[in-house]
Amino acid sequence: MRDLFVSGFILAFLPTAFRRPFIGLLLFTLLAYMRVQDLTWGFARYQRWSYYVAIITLGGFFLSTGQKKFMLQDAPTTP
Repeated sequence: MRDLFVSGFILAFLPTAFRRPFIGLLLFTLLAYMRVQDLTWGFARYQRWSYYVAIITLGGFFLSTGQKKFMLQDAPTTP
């Protein structure tokens, strides 16, 4: 049951992470620091949730053209 809850929570936020990459960054941080997938015992424990969230977030970041970016392009952030 816990596997379904954690999987449903993450999968429910993936479309939001694509539309708003900052939410994806927050979800990635939750998975990296809180490690909610380690509280499960079934299939959700061995999924690569952080990888999926990172791909969706980066895709949403690079494909969002008309929205305001959450990371500005100025001297400190440009290599």
